[in-house]
Amino acid sequence: MNAVEDFFGKLARRRLRCGAYDSIKDLKKSILDFIELHNEKEAKPFKWKADPVRLVASCQIGYQRLRLTTRKPSELCALRSDDQRTLRRLFN
Repeated sequence: MNAVEDFFGKLARRRLRCGAYDSIKDLKKSILDFIELHNEKEAKPFKWKADPVRLVASCQIGYQRLRLTTRKPSELCALRSDDQRTLRRLFN
């Protein structure tokens, strides 16, 4: 999301705030010119750096924490022994 916010921030600072446009057509041309210039000079391909195995494992741990912590206190006493071990492991 930061890349999108950054792009629109640059568009606003470099073209929209400084410009005076007589028509929607002029505004559209200015925006399209900015996009073309940006793509030629500044755009960089995104390279995924996260390890997918670690990402999935992290999501699974988060899901387990959410599942165990959204239970009522009375339900926590009735957890199966493997759930109790998981709860201890996650929060200790």
